[in-house]
Amino acid sequence: MRQVGGVERFKDIMSWLPTWHNARQVLQTLGVKNVDVASKLQTRNSIENERELLDLYELIAERLDDRDRPSTTGRDQCQKESPH
Repeated sequence: MRQVGGVERFKDIMSWLPTWHNARQVLQTLGVKNVDVASKLQTRNSIENERELLDLYELIAERLDDRDRPSTTGRDQCQKESPH
């Protein structure tokens, strides 16, 4: 602990990574269906390639990116209705 500056400094610099179970819960909270998770893991051969947890992290990141992107649906709809 001395090497990093003590317990408080250690707590400040540590990052939390979700466990497999946590990652699945996060995906469910984000609205990702189990069948979609299974399909993605199968497509990527995640288990065989021993990277299932990494691929779950990637799915979380993809879903968060999708959620944070502004929707163009409303703008597209207005353009269709307006002749300008």
